[in-house]
Amino acid sequence: MDQYVGLDVSLKQTWISVRQNRKRIWRGKCYPRVVAEAIRQHAPNAVLVVFETLSTWFHHELTACQRCASTHGMRRRRSTRR
Repeated sequence: MDQYVGLDVSLKQTWISVRQNRKRIWRGKCYPRVVAEAIRQHAPNAVLVVFETLSTWFHHELTACQRCASTHGMRRRRSTRR
């Protein structure tokens, strides 16, 4: 089954939410360095990882781990609210 991962990223902690069939199957937090390992452990079938951040380092780290990552920056979200 396809799983989708949402991340709330900060420099100190990252919250992770894993969804499958529109239901949350796991939620937790970890340090930014071990996010990729947490995704491998709790969402081995992840097809998409979405996170809200303006930094590109996080995107590059996830794509280096062969995960499809999509940024959802604040500028983009604000423009869609209008």
